[in-house]
Order: sequence, then structure tokens, then C-alpha cells
Amino acid sequence: MRFSTTILAVAAAATVAMAQSNTTGLPTFSYTLLNETDIEKGVLCQQQTKYCAMSGCQDANANITINFCNNQTMASRCACGTGATIITQSSWPIEFADCRNRGLTCKQTCFQLQYASNLQSCQAACDQAYTATCATPGQIAADYSVMKQGDKPSYALITGGTAGTVPGAASLRMVVPSMGTSLMLGSLLIGLSAGVTILA
Repeated sequence: MRFSTTILAVAAAATVAMAQSNTTGLPTFSYTLLNETDIEKGVLCQQQTKYCAMSGCQDANANITINFCNNQTMASRCACGTGATIITQSSWPIEFADCRNRGLTCKQTCFQLQYASNLQSCQAACDQAYTATCATPGQIAADYSVMKQGDKPSYALITGGTAGTVPGAASLRMVVPSMGTSLMLGSLLIGLSAGVTILA
């Protein structure tokens, strides 16, 4: 088990490094789904819970037992009674929407005066860091997953992740800073030297 965890950690690290390479032209901006209107958040939560209900469990005898999305905080969970869900967290509708909208917000920020002189390289950096990762296992988005209703998401940027299980089987979540290759590489080196963080 330790060997497979190490391989998984290295693969995740490589994905993060690839997604964050050559992104020195990224603008400074902030985004979460909380920026969206109440109507948009409500629609996303409906899509999220419907998608979870239609998904299955890796254990053929298990069923989805936890399925919720809070349309104010976007706190979400999709979990099976035993074993893991078939869907990964990176395929959740709210995670995909965050990734897509984060890329758009990044590109829009490139039009601000301090970035406009390098508009094309700024937007290319946004595409590489965010948009190109959407709908892939290396997707970069805020973490909206929580263990139970009433919990508040961390909103920390993660790459990939899994939807988890009940009562909380392990899932790999690599936390990624929102800006800068040097910050990302520093965090990555610290993360690798400390071992993989396993969250339930």
C-alpha cells in the first residue's frame, strides 16, 4: 500500500507541476462560486445533487447515501454507504464550473491596466494554469467538499480529488496556491518531504 501511495503522490505532483509550469504571467485575482448570483448557485447545486444521485458506487452492492449541496456556501458531498463513488471530485458539476469560471475571471483580469501590455501572454497563462485543466484529473478548482451538512468548505485550490466515502475513506487532494510557480513548487516540495496529505 505504501508503494502505491508513493506512486500516486508522484503522479499527482507531476500533474500539478505540469499544470503550473510557465505560468509566471498570471494576474492576481480572486474567485469562488460565491461570486455567482443566488440563481446561478441554485442551478449549480441542483446539477450537483442530480449528478451525484445518478452516479454509482465502486462497490456494486452500495448506494449513494450522502448527497447535498448548500446553495449559499456551495458546501457539497457525494458519498456511498461503503466504498468510494465512481465519480471523482474533479468531475462534480460545481468543481467544473469553478474551474471554467476561474479561467474566465483570470482572462478578464488580464484586461486591467497593469496586465494589458502583456495581454496575450497573460491570457495564455490563464489558459494553461486553469482552463486547460478543466474536466481532467488535474483540474484546478476550489475545494467545496465537506464531511457533513453545516460544515463550511475550505475553498482552497486543489487539483483533482475524489468524492470520498462514508465514514470518510481517504482521498488525495493536492492543495495548490492560486498564484505563482515558485509558490507552487515550494509548497510541492514541502508536501513531498512531509508525505502525502490524506484527507477524509
